[in-house]
Amino acid sequence: MQLPKKPSPRGGRRRRRQSALTMKWASASALYNAGLARTVDVHDRAAMAT
Repeated sequence: MQLPKKPSPRGGRRRRRQSALTMKWASASALYNAGLARTVDVHDRAAMAT
């Protein structure tokens, strides 16, 4: 409801990808908080490669 623009198939697909990336980033944040900087680094590399 926040996006008044007309919904396009491309936007939907991109939204799904962004959601997955956001979830991955959230996991990386949690791991970073736990003190696993190495895992965060791996996630960072994966995000950059994508």
